Amino acid sequence: MSSMNAYLFGLIAYFGWGSGDIFGTFATRKVGPYITTFWAFAFGALLGSFYIPFAFHELSAITPTLLFLNVILGVMYVGGNLMFNEALRLSSAPIVGTIGGSFSALTIVLSFLFLGEKISITHMLLILLVFTGVYITTTAHGQKRNTRSTKGVILALMSFIVWGIYFTFIKILMQSMGWFWPNYIPILLFPLIGLYMRWKKMPLIIPKFNIALPLFLNALTLRGGDFAFNIGASMGLTATIAPIGGAYPTLFAVLSYFVFRDPLNKKQIAGIIIALTGLVALGFIQ
Repeated sequence: MSSMNAYLFGLIAYFGWGSGDIFGTFATRKVGPYITTFWAFAFGALLGSFYIPFAFHELSAITPTLLFLNVILGVMYVGGNLMFNEALRLSSAPIVGTIGGSFSALTIVLSFLFLGEKISITHMLLILLVFTGVYITTTAHGQKRNTRSTKGVILALMSFIVWGIYFTFIKILMQSMGWFWPNYIPILLFPLIGLYMRWKKMPLIIPKFNIALPLFLNALTLRGGDFAFNIGASMGLTATIAPIGGAYPTLFAVLSYFVFRDPLNKKQIAGIIIALTGLVALGFIQ
């Protein structure tokens, strides 16, 4: 039964994470990254609130120091999502999704450097493969190279770095605070986006149904993936879930290519395949 649960939770995470940003891409290309991120986080906060009664007992573990670190990491997480959504608006979705989704390789490196976690020679070779794929993807330009697309790639790289840092050090908080609050507190920081928009005199609109629906589905699928992965991990099923859920960039890259028809040249396709191959293989190396 535990094996079946592991595969089920892993598949929920895979399809949730892999499909979630499809909805986000649609929204951000209609209303921009700030409105998209604000409302996606707002819906995420609403959905996550239903679990709060089951996590009340973990509030006592939150110290001022842990809360401060959680907020700092949360600001980075929000910023990473803003940059990622803006990258999806400016550049090819399969490229952006592959670059941003490769953050798990960076997390392994940072966990080795700062948290003392062990990595094998196989890990290092596969991480090198992922980074090689990301490098090829980001430096392979087609005939229609332009400033807009280049900016999107740079923002995708920045989100890759920020998420790598976030998912490295959030593990410290999860050891003391459980899995829910360290992941939920960053979502609650979405009003900061509204304050920034007001400071910049950007209108914060209430999206119409045709935009609100994909935003809600974005929040539902991504948070559903989060919950499935974290619940499974708390049951000790990480070894099975991680390879399945962690392969989600493969689904996003394929779906985004067919849904948005963003152009890709041969070098970009090769870079995406190399990076995704490394990511999938990393998930199966314990």
